[in-house]
Amino acid sequence: MVYKKTLFGYKEEEVKQHLRNLEKDYTEKLKTKRQKLREILDKNNKLRNQIDLVAGETERLISINRTYSKSINVFMQEIKDLENKLTLIKKEEERKRITSFSMMEQKVKEFKSFCSALNSSMEELTSIIQRNKMNGAPANSQDSK
Repeated sequence: MVYKKTLFGYKEEEVKQHLRNLEKDYTEKLKTKRQKLREILDKNNKLRNQIDLVAGETERLISINRTYSKSINVFMQEIKDLENKLTLIKKEEERKRITSFSMMEQKVKEFKSFCSALNSSMEELTSIIQRNKMNGAPANSQDSK
């Protein structure tokens, strides 16, 4: 095929130059768009990395929180157990005090009864001694010493 010097009223060299200019413009626009896409891709990768870091840190903090929660629950249970033991110890001490007090009361009653019996015996002994003196009986050998 043979080209004429003019194509639809345009010179062939001007058309070629125009097409080269268009190709150059489109190439530059394509480079610019590729550069923008690379920038967007880089930003996207940076954001993805940040999201991964945040997700990792969040998981680590959640794990720490679980550990602390378990520890707190263990300590709370230990506190409850200690409170229960303390309550039992207090009840046992109170029971021992009541038992000790009851024993002391019983001993006081026994002592009062003993004192009453001793007083009664002393009065009876005194009355026997006075009767013996009145009857003229000799005094007890221990009294004469």
